[in-house]
Amino acid sequence: MIRYYELLSKNRRIDVDKFSCEVGTGVHIPVTIFVGNQGISYVTESNSSESHVVNFHQILEINILPLDAKRTAVYLHCDVDMEPVIITCKTPKTAYEVATLIDGYARLYANKKSSIFKPIDPEAVSRRASLASYASLTSTSVGPGSGSVVGSGGGS
Repeated sequence: MIRYYELLSKNRRIDVDKFSCEVGTGVHIPVTIFVGNQGISYVTESNSSESHVVNFHQILEINILPLDAKRTAVYLHCDVDMEPVIITCKTPKTAYEVATLIDGYARLYANKKSSIFKPIDPEAVSRRASLASYASLTSTSVGPGSGSVVGSGGGS
């Protein structure tokens, strides 16, 4: 059985969950995001080298924000000296799957005592709210800027 996984791992990453994405919330640049025990990283279709985004111990809180009728953002509040990380998903279900997966890894690998995923009541946030105004609604200060990287996806 171990030999099977050794052969499989030469052609395919089996230590991560991956999602087809788009970078940011407004730009539509296709990427693949990887979530695994080493943290969160991504590759673009034009560049096959993997870029590391964040480690689980750097994530302080996770929220989900509906952007419009189709897209939903997973908002990762990180250490104060870091920009927030935004993962835009095609469906609320995918956003929930990404958020709970990252929460699970954070609890396991960063020794978080409780869940850092804080679901937000969709009625409390306008569906048309910008990410900048959303940042002011949250209780965690994450520093300047409207966020960085990662995209919209469906799990595979």
